[in-house]
Amino acid sequence: MTEVYINQQRAFFKEDTNLKLTIENTFFEDAGSYTLDVVFPLTIEQNRRVFGAINRIDVSKRYQTFDAMIVVDSKLVFKGTAKITNINDSEVKLQLLSGNSHVKFWIKAQKMYIDDLAYEYTDNRTSFDHYVNNDAFGSMSIFLAGTFPGKKGLFCYVPILDENGGDEGSSRSNGLLNEHFLMINNDEWNVIIRGYEVDHEPVYIEMTRNSICPNLMFVFRWIVGHLGYTIRRNDRDSVFLNSIYIATARRTTVASNNYNMKSSSEEKAMGKALPHWTVEEFIKQLQNFLNATIIFDDLTGTVDIISDTFTDGVIDITDSVEDEYEVEVIDDEDVEANLYDSNVNYKEGASDYHDIDMVDSEVIKTFTEVKCTYDQFLAQWGEMSDSDKKITIWTTEKGQYCAKINVDEQGNETLERIRFNHFGGIVRNTANDNDIELKISPVATTKEIDMHIYTYYTTQNGARIYMGDPKATCKQTVLCLQNQYEAANKSTVWDAINGEHAEESPKEDIMQVFLMDDKAIPSGYYHLTFQTPFTHCNYNLPNNSVIHSDWSLSLANDNTSHNIGKLHITARTQNRNAEHRIKFLADKIPSVYSIFIVRNKRYACKKLEVQFDARGMNKEINGYFEEIL
Repeated sequence: MTEVYINQQRAFFKEDTNLKLTIENTFFEDAGSYTLDVVFPLTIEQNRRVFGAINRIDVSKRYQTFDAMIVVDSKLVFKGTAKITNINDSEVKLQLLSGNSHVKFWIKAQKMYIDDLAYEYTDNRTSFDHYVNNDAFGSMSIFLAGTFPGKKGLFCYVPILDENGGDEGSSRSNGLLNEHFLMINNDEWNVIIRGYEVDHEPVYIEMTRNSICPNLMFVFRWIVGHLGYTIRRNDRDSVFLNSIYIATARRTTVASNNYNMKSSSEEKAMGKALPHWTVEEFIKQLQNFLNATIIFDDLTGTVDIISDTFTDGVIDITDSVEDEYEVEVIDDEDVEANLYDSNVNYKEGASDYHDIDMVDSEVIKTFTEVKCTYDQFLAQWGEMSDSDKKITIWTTEKGQYCAKINVDEQGNETLERIRFNHFGGIVRNTANDNDIELKISPVATTKEIDMHIYTYYTTQNGARIYMGDPKATCKQTVLCLQNQYEAANKSTVWDAINGEHAEESPKEDIMQVFLMDDKAIPSGYYHLTFQTPFTHCNYNLPNNSVIHSDWSLSLANDNTSHNIGKLHITARTQNRNAEHRIKFLADKIPSVYSIFIVRNKRYACKKLEVQFDARGMNKEINGYFEEIL
């Protein structure tokens, strides 16, 4: 027997009709479970109790949703939302949505944007060791050098260069947000700088907290909780991925002398640090970035982040297949792009500091590319003429290399082999026009910024700073952003009135990210270490310091232990040009995330169509499959 419950009340759908439930594999389509219109006659008294006098012409009609469940033989097979699609004087039509379909519908109905949400987290003054209230420079935070500047796994404050100017957010005129200064005790100057082997006082970093950098996975986990779900399974739960943070060049905090209260801007700081994406777009982009399938399950109220579409074993339906069988052949140009068989590229930010870390694939195609090992590259470099070196690109397991031309003051030319395109894309097929662009992308970085070293002394009221001339400097890695989330060079009203309308640069549709390891980086001075943001180990770190975890945001041609490209490695392919439609018999609904076997051939399930009548489930199920090659 099939029972439908609307807002916990039994409702009866039209006799002699079937309730058709479609269950899609999120790996192929970003949807879950849904029905076509289900008709509920209002001539049935119980349905009138559920829907009221909604069919009367004098009753105002409005957009409505309900909780919905389908129970078959006392077993719950569907739980989600029902929305009204049509009303007439004798019946009401509903569409039922569950899982990812329900979430997408809810997000659109609520107009949920990730930058509008008020994230719940603690960013209080006790996050840091000391605080300074200096009339000349406002409220500043001081934390122990070598400790995490924020709350690990939630947010951090790292130096950021706002290439658009940053006058609003910067405490000084250099365009830096979250500016860092090393603070040492005056009596310990010789110890720290000159490296004398004696006991010394702790070294602190003074920081202006202008712009919060949220943790990527924290934002996702918070949104999942906000939607009412808990994470049941996470195949992408690792120290590496949990150490990815979101860069922003927008001012998100306002200094306040009242340490026990937050300003209104501080309460929404994390939201202000994010792009104007819907929750649906963010989930889609996170799936692409992690090469994972995110499945919302309303039956259990949980979310699964799975690395493989096949999670529920193998089902052999050979003996259950009916005679009806159909294959739709699809032209190459109509095959939709999918992560496992498409070329994958990062979307590049507008920063001038990206330099050679991202190179357009069209540039590379115009030159001779040699794919070889790193040792083979070194051997060829020694044997090749300078003219050939200049037009050759070597792609090795350690990265891509080319010849850099250096010219001295006398005009003499020398060639230097350098690594470039650290964040180049995955090329699975040069003839494949299906490219997927990852909008969660590495931020540009530079290590050419000087961090000043000052002296301070402590009093009973906390640390006080001497802001005289800096005693020394050391190189500091900063994140570089421009034109983030808002259009640059926007004309004023007065400009428009006077006809001086400057062309507006489009805002960036991108979320730029970086890594923060739990290891402090040596600065070159005795006992002087500090946390630093990076995108690739040994690429943008001071003094070529080695990160012990060997991390990188690279996609291809990289032999680091942990990188994003490893998430996109696939050992299988499927025939995308043929959709097999097979009708088979089953006593219960099989999982779309299983491998289906028909006559010793393996198939991935795209979706299943199941029908119910008043008596129960129709054992005849329509399946849509792709053959696994």
